[in-house]
Amino acid sequence: WSLYQNAKGTLMFKGWSRESLRQAIDQLHKAIELDPNYAAPQAYLSLLLALGHWARLVDDLPAAHDESILAADRALELEPDSSEVLGYAGCAYSDLGYKQRGVPLLERAIELDASNAQAKAALGAALIVSGELESGIAALSEAIRISPKDPGLAMWATILTLGAGYSGDLNQAEEWAKLAFKSDSRFFPGLLALAWIQHARGQLEGA
Repeated sequence: WSLYQNAKGTLMFKGWSRESLRQAIDQLHKAIELDPNYAAPQAYLSLLLALGHWARLVDDLPAAHDESILAADRALELEPDSSEVLGYAGCAYSDLGYKQRGVPLLERAIELDASNAQAKAALGAALIVSGELESGIAALSEAIRISPKDPGLAMWATILTLGAGYSGDLNQAEEWAKLAFKSDSRFFPGLLALAWIQHARGQLEGA
């Protein structure tokens, strides 16, 4: 349990980077080694590997993909009715491109615990990526309302930037991008999103 909490704390206090992600993953590997039947570290490992794959913060993308799927499968086998496990695993599947598998898990996670901000954010991201912008933006915005200082805030705001940008609301998109940067200046996808929006608005020097 301590290693699992430390893994979450590593990203909260050090931000998203290759180094911090590697540290968090190492802590989760140690937690799983100590107790292979503890589902939460397995599920969180699947989430971090999938997000690292999406944000290109891991060196071996195919290996991260495969380990993420295995960890999600194992976590669900251990605790299929945990909102926490469902939220992490559903996000992992969705981020790796398996929306049809991930979205029902995220919906079930929210059904079990309406305050699960992570599951709401993951559902919103999956919807935005698949083109369901309005419902996706609503779900992600609700996640930020529930957990305004969440460790995932930089990533959430980056995806909201994409959603608002694709929907044509460049002013709101820039606000989300600035929030992503403010939340974690080391999370480079947030900077890329801000550059994209500023370029679209004609703010070339800023971009």
